[in-house]
Amino acid sequence: MAKQDLWKALLEQHDKLRKLAGVTLYDRVTLLAKVYEDPQFVVDMKADGKSHIEELDKRVSDTCANFTELLQMLKMFPRRQSWSSGDLSAMRLKMLDKLRGKQKKQQAKKGDKEKEDNGRHNRRTATLAQVNERDAEIERLKSELKTGNQLIKSLEMQLETMQGALETSRQTIGSLNETVSLFKLTQEQREKETAPKRKRATAK
Repeated sequence: MAKQDLWKALLEQHDKLRKLAGVTLYDRVTLLAKVYEDPQFVVDMKADGKSHIEELDKRVSDTCANFTELLQMLKMFPRRQSWSSGDLSAMRLKMLDKLRGKQKKQQAKKGDKEKEDNGRHNRRTATLAQVNERDAEIERLKSELKTGNQLIKSLEMQLETMQGALETSRQTIGSLNETVSLFKLTQEQREKETAPKRKRATAK
């Protein structure tokens, strides 16, 4: 083999190992995904006081990603061929970009929901304020009505007192009129009785 062909052979050997590494990693992550989905694995790790995620992370500590990232890559690129011929680093970045985009959408939805909730809260607060204002106005009107009724009652009592006084005055005037009439009648009677006597005295 010529010296100039040696590097080509080495690169070909490297590329084969690279493909084999990608396929091997695909197979490893596929196995770990099945372990992750096994409920008994979670129970046993918990019984031992261990985190099942940390235990799986240890199994892929020789790679450039943790188990959670590799699992997301497997979900995004489920075909074995992709791991064999693809750029694992680029695949990881694409997966992370997708996750960040998903998180942004979730945060945006959360923000919209918070705005909507705040809007509902503000509307409820405004409605409550309107109810309180209306109740206060009703109480004020009730107080004014009560005061008005008390005033009317007081005026009615005053009117009744004035009517009683007027009736008493009328009775007094009537009594005075009777006294005056009686006095006049008595005076007239006396004049009639004394008139002849005055005439006789004059004649003498």
